Amino acid sequence: HKTPPEQFRQKLQDGLVETYGDPRVRKGGVWGSVPDDLQAVIRRWLTGATMKAFLDIVSQVESSHMWKPRRQFWWGLYEQGRIAEAWVALSEPGVRRARQIGFRSFGQQTARRGANQPSLLIMRSSDGNKILIEGSHSYKVHIFPPNHPARPALYDSTYDCERIRLSLDDNNKHWHDPPGHWKIWGMERI
Repeated sequence: HKTPPEQFRQKLQDGLVETYGDPRVRKGGVWGSVPDDLQAVIRRWLTGATMKAFLDIVSQVESSHMWKPRRQFWWGLYEQGRIAEAWVALSEPGVRRARQIGFRSFGQQTARRGANQPSLLIMRSSDGNKILIEGSHSYKVHIFPPNHPARPALYDSTYDCERIRLSLDDNNKHWHDPPGHWKIWGMERI
């Protein structure tokens, strides 16, 4: 009925995932017998943990000055309850960093090998209608409308940032301009 203190919540979350696996990718087993309303609790916790891990990892492996406002924007939307689910597709440097910090629930971004390979944060809006994608480096914000034929699913093991980039027209993606117009653009569409 209420969120436990952070330290206790983290212990519960880590223990459940360690013992039974991530319920977002492991549908059967114990998770298959847990009612949806109770699964929603740990899914909400895991959404926050996933977003925080992604934001921490990218902040550590990406040196761009543009990352700080992007981090604030997406975390702010999560705290407002506007992000229902989140999953990440990490680049090779991101995967290395994730393993160093013990973060294990993620997919891999397979396109663009090398130094500028973006990591992706794939989110579902709380209204359930849109898939939102933020990427590291100079990757544009992508917003997939409902029923878009190339709309990526959450919780896949691999993602191709180039396929995602090419699947949307310019009306549904926006670059991160220094004045921050991308935030207004995003808020209007989310």
